[in-house]
Amino acid sequence: TCRKRCWLKDILYIDISSCIVAYGKKKIDNLSTERDRLNYDINTLKDSIKKTREYVRKTENRLKFKQRFLHRLRYICKRKHHR
Repeated sequence: TCRKRCWLKDILYIDISSCIVAYGKKKIDNLSTERDRLNYDINTLKDSIKKTREYVRKTENRLKFKQRFLHRLRYICKRKHHR
């Protein structure tokens, strides 16, 4: 029997010859169910990454606006003091 091993984080090995995945200490015989579950997990992670990126972008824009506002205030204050 030809056994190909694919070392991942939690998966011990994938036995392609008999379509069995040893996940931790538990064997998974139904690969399609496992594949669907993993696809769902991947999509959930992608969505969460996308939302995090959007949040970071919004926060960065707010910060830039506040920085510009601060610079203007400093400029106005300096001009008032120099008169």
